[in-house]
Amino acid sequence: HIRSLLQTKRCCISCVDINSSNLEESKRLFNIQECFTSIEKVNPNNFDGAIIATPAHMHIEYARWCISHKLSFLIEKPIAVEENGIEDLINDVAKTNLISGVGYPRRYSVAINEMKKRLSEGVIGELKVINSTFSQDFRKYRPDYKETYYAKLNTGGGALLDALSHHVDLITYFAGSAVQVSAFYDRLVIENCEGEDTGLINIRFQNGILGSVQGNQFQKPNIDAIELIGTKGNLRYERQLGLLSWNLSDALEWQNEKIDGNWTNILNTQSEGFLNSVEDGSPLKTNLSDAWHTLRILLAAKKSQIAGRIVSI
Repeated sequence: HIRSLLQTKRCCISCVDINSSNLEESKRLFNIQECFTSIEKVNPNNFDGAIIATPAHMHIEYARWCISHKLSFLIEKPIAVEENGIEDLINDVAKTNLISGVGYPRRYSVAINEMKKRLSEGVIGELKVINSTFSQDFRKYRPDYKETYYAKLNTGGGALLDALSHHVDLITYFAGSAVQVSAFYDRLVIENCEGEDTGLINIRFQNGILGSVQGNQFQKPNIDAIELIGTKGNLRYERQLGLLSWNLSDALEWQNEKIDGNWTNILNTQSEGFLNSVEDGSPLKTNLSDAWHTLRILLAAKKSQIAGRIVSI
């Protein structure tokens, strides 16, 4: 978030972290104005907005601080690790003019929004099925995972609330509200953490669309793909390859278009979006209610395995 916000050249940044070594590292790497070791030391009148990037169990507490000081905010995903306090938070935001939302950057992807545009134009007919697949070796990208939020379930660890929450949010971007969920998940490979590293989630939406999200956090190579299956054809995007593909016939050959899928560029677009919203009041791509719905799907997925049944939302 720091890197992406500074890339815009539109803002100055200060940081709050209870871990002073994190602050020292941030000052070493970036042009940080001020650093604070507690939120109580911050004068909110000096700021226009806040990014809440703490472990997920603290998101609601810091969001409430922002509301109390009339400070617009973007929360990292997921919105929380449980539902307690979310409805009250949404109601309190509704009473203000604050910009608020949750960081699911794929909604800012050029390719994803091109898919949404073609879907609305009826290119693949009526949408019936969505499949989203994501896997990567999390240990490579976060070798310190055992010392982070990821190691414990109560701080937002595990594949479902971590990586796969992005993809649950993404398919709701296309399909809307879910009504039923079933799932399997397990810790198959990654050691020294409480949560699952693999998840398979099936979702039935209110409009009859069926969806699936599946992935793990140990495999090589990276896979990040979504496919929309309609009554007239299919659309799919493979982010790692930067390849948007479609097929409107029975032929085996697909048509292809290159659209950049660089993750840094997507994060930068999200940061631009947040600054635009703070300046002009335009809504963020994922509002708090959207993110609450995503969390309800994920919690239903966890309940599904425990109860051994399909869970209604």
